[in-house]
Amino acid sequence: MIKVYSDYHPDIGNNKYLLYGAAAVPPIVLGYFRIKSLRHFPSDILVGIGIGALCGILVPELHRLSENNISMGLYTSVEGSGLTLHWQP
Repeated sequence: MIKVYSDYHPDIGNNKYLLYGAAAVPPIVLGYFRIKSLRHFPSDILVGIGIGALCGILVPELHRLSENNISMGLYTSVEGSGLTLHWQP
């Protein structure tokens, strides 16, 4: 949400880093309690926060791509299913 908000409001400048920090508080608190209750290892929490941050930044950035030489899609076959990304320079 912070990535999309900062893309639509570029006038916030460096205050977007404060928003990113505020967005990191709930996963960190939840991760702390998950470790405290012995539900996860600390490495699980760090990997989860990292993957969540990457998805939160990369997915809106991929949706911003409007060039005709990049296309994304899903495929399904007998062997399995997956995601395709075609880039033609």
